[in-house]
Parts: sequence; structure tokens; C-alpha cells
Amino acid sequence: MPVPAARKRPLRFTVVFAICFLAFEGAIAPAQCGDAEPKTIDAWLGRVRREQTQQRHQWSVLVRDLETGRTVLELNPDQRLIPASNRKLITFAMAMDKLGPEFRFRTELGSVGRFDDASGVLNGSLVLRSNGDPTLSSRYLNQKNPVSVLRGWIAAVAGQGIRRVTGDFVIDASAFGPRQGRYPAVWDPDHKQHAYAPLATAVALNKNLIRVSVRPSSSPGYMGSVRVYPSDE
Repeated sequence: MPVPAARKRPLRFTVVFAICFLAFEGAIAPAQCGDAEPKTIDAWLGRVRREQTQQRHQWSVLVRDLETGRTVLELNPDQRLIPASNRKLITFAMAMDKLGPEFRFRTELGSVGRFDDASGVLNGSLVLRSNGDPTLSSRYLNQKNPVSVLRGWIAAVAGQGIRRVTGDFVIDASAFGPRQGRYPAVWDPDHKQHAYAPLATAVALNKNLIRVSVRPSSSPGYMGSVRVYPSDE
């Protein structure tokens, strides 16, 4: 459904809004999560500085009062670090401000070509178009099978009387523009192989992840098997 036109009020915070970007070069001991929190900002800042020296942590912190513009706290504010999951805070705030709580993503499944009612044959192709819906995943449908999203589309196509398609299944991911599908230049190439860093595209089925299962043969000298699944992570 469309975004309500009446909602134009900018998003404001009545408390200090802090964004802390962290990068870690070494492992963090689990016991640190239970350490007593510092009583003051100065005490916390002192602990952070010690961690940077002793454990090779990197911090970039800027805390600013949005009402007065006064800088409350800063530590390496101009140091560029990958924000990781902290970016979700900014993404959520921006989405609520620009789109509103009633916004709905729109995913369309259509066809191009000529449909023969008598035979149920579509002499053409099916076209899937989306504008970045992040919920095209089985986890949002309370399903364990990662292809459950596809089954709903198949049922919709069959409901239109289509029994066979002579063309292709075309995915239109143009909504994000020509620069989608590119990793930022500042990213470490090692991140690209992990499931938390798929490419962002307008059509993200199962978070743009696949699962590859490689099994050796039970007999030496024979070929093993490789199977690819839509991801169920």
C-alpha cells in the first residue's frame, strides 16, 4: 500500500543519540560482557582507551546533543570503521522517518507474451519485480523450507490458468539502479565470503544466500556430490 502522504513530520530525539562504531582485531573474552559498567562517562572513556591499547580494539565514538548541537563525548570521531550491525539503528530510524510505519514493499509477478486460454500455455516469460522487500524469506512465513516463498508464486500463476511457460523466468532488479550489487571499496575482501555480507539488490530472495552441500564419495577415487539449495539461514 502507498506511503501516507500526510506524514511529513521529521523524526527527532529528546535524548542524546549516540552511535558507536567498533572494529575488533582480536577476540573478546566472554567475561567482558558481564563486567561492571563504569559509573561516569569519563570512567567509561578511560576503559575504552585501555582496551584500545591492551586488546587492539578500535573505537570511533561521537555523542552529540541534538537540541543544542553540543558535543558531549568524542573519541576518534573521524576514524572510518565498518559499522556492522550498528547500521541497523540508522536504517530503522531513516525508514520510520521517510517511509512511515504503514509502508509496504511491493513485489509483482507478471508476464510478457501471449497467453493461450485453451491450452494454458504462456508463449512468453514470467517477470518478477520488487523494490527491495527484505521479507522474501521463509522465516517471515513461519516456514522451514526455503522454497516456500516460491510455492506461493507458483500457486498464483497456476490460479491464472497458466500450465506451461515457453520463455524464461525474468527477475527485474532495476529498482535499486545500476550501482546495486557492488561492494563498497572500503570493505575487506575477506567479508565477501560470509553469510552476513550478501550483495544488496532490489530482489533479495532468502537474503540472497544459497547453501552449498559438498559430500565425498563413499569409495576412494569416485566423484563426490555437490548440491545447491536456497538458504534456510
